[in-house]
Amino acid sequence: MVEVGVADWQREQNEEQRTDTLIGSDLLLRYGLAPHTEVQLGWTAIGREWMHDASGRSRQTRIGDVFLAVRRNLGHPDGEGFNLAVQPFVTIPVGRLPIGGGTWAAGAILPVGYQVSDAVQVQFTGEVDAAADEVGSGRHLAYSGIMGLAVALSDAVSTTTEVMVERDRDPAGHATTVLAAFSGGYQVNEALQVDGGTAIGLNADTPDVRLFVGFSRRF
Repeated sequence: MVEVGVADWQREQNEEQRTDTLIGSDLLLRYGLAPHTEVQLGWTAIGREWMHDASGRSRQTRIGDVFLAVRRNLGHPDGEGFNLAVQPFVTIPVGRLPIGGGTWAAGAILPVGYQVSDAVQVQFTGEVDAAADEVGSGRHLAYSGIMGLAVALSDAVSTTTEVMVERDRDPAGHATTVLAAFSGGYQVNEALQVDGGTAIGLNADTPDVRLFVGFSRRF
């Protein structure tokens, strides 16, 4: 399967400055090695950041980093009933700040789900990272949890509502971000799905708003 983030725009604003970030061609290739195991290869092909403050406006265009992961389902890989997976990953710093991290990072993701009915699934995703420091050298602890509710409105249309809390212990300043997100997907055919959504920051440490659109293609 190939997942493509066609456009992903985010705005963060405070009394001193406003930052807009636009990511284009965020690519993820997922390849199934076995019914319970897949490998993933991702790359943020291009991104641009605009910063506005009292001194004026600056703009930077950069490529992003490469993402490598292995996902192992520990039960029910088809998503039925209770399902659990573990996904260790590493990012390779081929890009540059502010789109790339500037140095390698690694972590693990733990997706958990329970299918309440044919139309409703409750989801939780935990994550712990050795995240890249804001300055582009060194790593620090970051961890997060995402609680979600996925609802199939029909055979072709689905929606997901999520709340995320993340704690980032960057040496430049610790922060806790809280956001709510809503996304929807339309299954064009058995192999193609189009997705889009938005996220809203719920506290001062979180970017104000995010909009994204993309598609996935299964082979």
